[in-house]
Amino acid sequence: MKTIKTKIHRTAYNRKREDILKAAEKRFSRHGIKKTTIEEVARDLRIGKTSLYNYFNSKEHLFQETVKWLCADFLETIKTNFNNEELSPEERLKVYFELKKDFFAKYKMLSQMLINILNEVSTENENELMAGFWQSESEVLRLAIPICLNINDEASLRNLSWAYSVYGSMISFNEKLFQIIPEKNLDNKSEVLGVLNEKMFSVITKK
Repeated sequence: MKTIKTKIHRTAYNRKREDILKAAEKRFSRHGIKKTTIEEVARDLRIGKTSLYNYFNSKEHLFQETVKWLCADFLETIKTNFNNEELSPEERLKVYFELKKDFFAKYKMLSQMLINILNEVSTENENELMAGFWQSESEVLRLAIPICLNINDEASLRNLSWAYSVYGSMISFNEKLFQIIPEKNLDNKSEVLGVLNEKMFSVITKK
């Protein structure tokens, strides 16, 4: 009986924690970490601020855990796709890029963090979180590419997984990238890829 009660309590705790993360994502996506307060997130959920602190000890902690939750969700989605044996290897790769195409709309908070990095206004915390995300995504791709493209050379795998991650990020934004960094006077997708590669690699190497 005690074990059952513990499981029920854990399930309820995890469900409430996810509700808080969802509410925080909406706030952080609209207003950023500086303009978002714990009180606002608690009010959106109709709970007291003290109750929220039972799950997250500060706004910064909530922000960090929200980012990790979103990253984990996307990474699990692409892992499931690449492990889907009902699809051909080529179809799995196609689905991956379709998922990246929908990334901007579905993961607005992460997309805003990438915009901040491109505009060189990101915080150190944002850089570290996105660096971890890109490295994890590249690792998933490194494991998937041998299946999809029949390539096993380690150097090629490393380069291709990073290239696909960068190209996938460009697909996420589509034409929006030309509006995000107009000062670069970007005229074509090749130049956009160059800027993305430079910014993403810079964040990764500083981690």
